[in-house]
Amino acid sequence: MNWVETMGTLKALLRDESGATAIEYTLLVALIGMTMVFGLRTFGNALFNMYSFVDKTTTTALAK
Repeated sequence: MNWVETMGTLKALLRDESGATAIEYTLLVALIGMTMVFGLRTFGNALFNMYSFVDKTTTTALAK
């Protein structure tokens, strides 16, 4: 392979966008996954705090 063929192959590879869609979908799925993990973690913490409050309030009310 000579220099001209190598440059032509390199230019063709740079213009090729066939794998771009797969990469975009992968990035989109990763972003959605990270958002879900963050959201569920926040929701889990809020739910834990709510049940802890109910537990403390009920324990205090029953102790009187």
